[in-house]
Amino acid sequence: MNAKEMFEAIGWEQYVAERNSKDIVAAYRKGTLRIYFYRAYGFRTNEKPFDDFWNAIYQQMKELGWIK
Repeated sequence: MNAKEMFEAIGWEQYVAERNSKDIVAAYRKGTLRIYFYRAYGFRTNEKPFDDFWNAIYQQMKELGWIK
């Protein structure tokens, strides 16, 4: 399962972020919650941690080539 499918399975949707979009390589939203993956190897979110959420983050980082 890829990161997009993992996020969708827990109710998130991938979208094109409007702010600083040249630096954001992936973005997901769920209601008012957002997570952004930035080109400079990092992410930021306003979500509280839980297993499926972090698994999806880990998978996205692998797909971006940030980790092996």
